[in-house]
Amino acid sequence: MKIKFAGPSLPRSGVLVLPVSDVKKLTGAAADADRLTKGQVGRAIAAAAFTAKRDSVLDMVAPGGGFGRIVLVGLGDTNALRPLDIEMLGGHIAGTLLGLKVKTATITAATAT
Repeated sequence: MKIKFAGPSLPRSGVLVLPVSDVKKLTGAAADADRLTKGQVGRAIAAAAFTAKRDSVLDMVAPGGGFGRIVLVGLGDTNALRPLDIEMLGGHIAGTLLGLKVKTATITAATAT
């Protein structure tokens, strides 16, 4: 797996990983993705009863908006996150993507709350 860093922009296609801490009100990249998918992100969150508990994952296949897949990864309480938790989050995301056989993905650095 190769890791590449890019400027803060939402891709228009491919696999998107969104770390989220609260799903009651989508903001930032999650709100943008929800807009691009015509509300599919919010509907999937509601249908799956996704709560963004730490290390929880919601995998959305073909949600629209040009994305092949959107993967939401729960952060839990961001006020309680330590540097080691962020490092472990990276490993968790990498393991999830490998398990899904994803070769290329965009991971947003800014959390969606």
